[in-house]
Amino acid sequence: MKRLSTFHSIMASLGSSKDAIVRIFNTLGIKDYLFVGGLSTIYHGYARTTHDIDIIVSTDTFDKIFENETLIRENGFEFGTEGQLHFEDGTDVEFLIEGAPFVKDPTRSVPMLKDLERDEDVNFPNLETFFRSKAQRGNIKDIADIVEVLKYKKLSETEQIQILEKMSRDDRSYRNFKRALEVLKEEI
Repeated sequence: MKRLSTFHSIMASLGSSKDAIVRIFNTLGIKDYLFVGGLSTIYHGYARTTHDIDIIVSTDTFDKIFENETLIRENGFEFGTEGQLHFEDGTDVEFLIEGAPFVKDPTRSVPMLKDLERDEDVNFPNLETFFRSKAQRGNIKDIADIVEVLKYKKLSETEQIQILEKMSRDDRSYRNFKRALEVLKEEI
């Protein structure tokens, strides 16, 4: 219950930008998208600040959204840099196109929506997908998000190892999730 109230209070601090983007999705009949980044961290229990909204979409969805300039403007958005909308309250919404290279790290690609498991009836990654995607990025903030969500969830060592074992040992996700587990042990 605390997680939901924290989630809703942080969502409220983003103003109505999330509601506006969901309204655009609903108007256009878009159902296949996934909130990631800071919002997914908050959803999984770590109440940290975030000032933007990151959403994974397909190329078709991206095109459908950005072809509807009137709808975008009617909902309080202006066009930002490529792949971004800027809301009137200052919130940036960044669209990450599945399979495309990340802007900040072109050596890696945005995951495909079909490969991302969701919690039922919400457009957030389930816990395992959250850990895997955060570990794949592996920057300091992502490792910190993993550690804090692990603390919040109070997963047993067995549960932590089960998540780790589902990742390929040759994969960046495996190494970074293992690093997060080591940080967690040092903090306890």
